[in-house]
Amino acid sequence: MAIRLELHARDVTLLPETRPAPDPDAAPEREFVISHGDTGYQLEFDGRRATVPDAEIRDLLRQVTETTSVDWRHSSDPEIQATFRPLQRIVQCINSTPSYQLFLGGFHVGDSIGMFDLAQVTTPAIADSFRYLVGNLQWTHCKKGRLFCIPEGYVNSETARTELMANGKLFVVDLFVGDDEPTSHVSNKLLVPYATPIGFNTHVEAETEETWRRVSELMRRQGGGA
Repeated sequence: MAIRLELHARDVTLLPETRPAPDPDAAPEREFVISHGDTGYQLEFDGRRATVPDAEIRDLLRQVTETTSVDWRHSSDPEIQATFRPLQRIVQCINSTPSYQLFLGGFHVGDSIGMFDLAQVTTPAIADSFRYLVGNLQWTHCKKGRLFCIPEGYVNSETARTELMANGKLFVVDLFVGDDEPTSHVSNKLLVPYATPIGFNTHVEAETEETWRRVSELMRRQGGGA
């Protein structure tokens, strides 16, 4: 059974220096993919790929949650070195707060839906877990913060979605499953990352500001932040 988790974000740190930028598309898109097939887990960040065997994915998850991107690059700890050496081309892509949050978010969501426990969790259960994601996604394995999955109906406008992504306020996650490739689409989720910029770095429509106000209020009511 093939499983594919795709995450997309806009990197607000790479906007032109003159702000607010007039075009939301001025923030480059970053993509992180975690998939599973016959050869184990495949990680892909901005087109750079690495393979992680099934037996090693839990150790990678532990290292991701317990250490930092500085450790992944520079630690002299032999265990950390052994874990991240095969991922060095991907680690080089993690060069900003949005890219780090996207990488961390992929493991957070994947762990939340049982994607790293395939010996115990069936693919239909993983798909259902993804469909029902909503609100604060606490991560029992990690103290690096929380994600917030926006309920359906809060971001209905494509303009608001595009502009909130461009300003680092949310990223998009899709899950695909199937007996083999090509897989079928399960659902699409909008998530608020662990930390968001203050204000807006591009010009936005009034509806986008109102949408973000409603999302922020919902997050505060549920014990999160914005």
